[in-house]
Amino acid sequence: MINAASGTPYDYSKPVSCNLRSEKVRLCVAALFLAFSPTSSATEPTSEDVYRTAMQALAEGRESDARDALNQLRNKIPDSAGAWLDLAILHCSLGDQAIAEALFTEIESRFSPPAAILEIIALQRATQCKPAAMKRRRTSLQITRGYDSNANQGASNPNFSIGSGINRIELTVQPAFQPISDQYAAISIDSREKRSSSKGYDSFIKLRLRSYDTLSHLDTGALIAGLEEGWQVNDWKFEGSATAGFTSLGGKPYMYQMQVQANALVPTPLPAGWSFVVGGGLARSHYAELSSSDGYILESWTSLRKRRPNIEWQFNAGAMHDKAINRRPGGNRSGVFGVISVHFKVASDIEAEMSWQQQRWLSKERYAPGLIDIRRDQASALFTTTASIPLTKNSFFITEIQALKNRENISIFGYESTVLQFSWQYRL
Repeated sequence: MINAASGTPYDYSKPVSCNLRSEKVRLCVAALFLAFSPTSSATEPTSEDVYRTAMQALAEGRESDARDALNQLRNKIPDSAGAWLDLAILHCSLGDQAIAEALFTEIESRFSPPAAILEIIALQRATQCKPAAMKRRRTSLQITRGYDSNANQGASNPNFSIGSGINRIELTVQPAFQPISDQYAAISIDSREKRSSSKGYDSFIKLRLRSYDTLSHLDTGALIAGLEEGWQVNDWKFEGSATAGFTSLGGKPYMYQMQVQANALVPTPLPAGWSFVVGGGLARSHYAELSSSDGYILESWTSLRKRRPNIEWQFNAGAMHDKAINRRPGGNRSGVFGVISVHFKVASDIEAEMSWQQQRWLSKERYAPGLIDIRRDQASALFTTTASIPLTKNSFFITEIQALKNRENISIFGYESTVLQFSWQYRL
């Protein structure tokens, strides 16, 4: 078996000692019981993968994922006492007293545990499996310096035409609307508070500020606040969120948005580490000085994720419908999107992420009858790569590269952009 905290194999030739007051008591208990348990997983790599997934989830605080993995391990190897005990303690911490008690009783009658383990079980029973109300707050500050090759999203092709036939007119985009590069400074503050380990909701707030060296009229700001909550119905696990946000451009109000989303983890017979999620959302946008762009966006998506101790793959695909409230050029529009991302460890402390996103929108009506007599067809592709390097226990150096290509059948809207930025992040 693998030590989830360090990623190294346990050495059973050495004595195992545990501090019962340790916050990582569950991992310690697992090590104790594994020392007395059959090592059947040594000949079954799949079982070891399941256990490693569970321990990694425990170490990262993902209790629901850990419970799923341990349930799979218990069904696969009923004699794995370490998995049974971890599962029992986990259920107890989640308030599942009946399930935890049944597991404790089974452990006592089936494995004849030593005195130290009986003491741990007694301590767990004394809590009556009442989840303690917790107030966890996580805050991060990020300061960024970056470069954007096309800060104003200037048209890649400066030539365009309006009208048709004998009324066709050839025009050229003014220099101010052609690509202009610039450097910028940015600051981000994120704060999240979790009310309870098993019930309640998460609240969060995000602040984003970006200031360009030259193009000050493109300076942006954003403030977003929201709530998230999770619940379970039988084997289905749900998460819901509600957010409200405000965006400024050039120091003036630009857009207000409200959004609700919900997703469900679908119970499927997938191998350990795999998960399948479906979801949907509704957003309402209002533009302060461009009300013709106001609308509702309805979206639905699916997500397939593969998680291993040092790497995680995710595949997302979905559909969108943007309903115009006022007389917007092109009217309503429909779209689809797809995302492939991978998060992995380059070294023991260095993490990296790469993602590729493809999105397409198609308007229902001609964009501007008599001038632009076609439906707007927009296809964008975004590639992002990020690396995070720890500097101290709470501070990190982050570098990010973005490459965006926005292809359009109306040439004045098509543009390309490359962004390079370096950030210092401090986490509390």
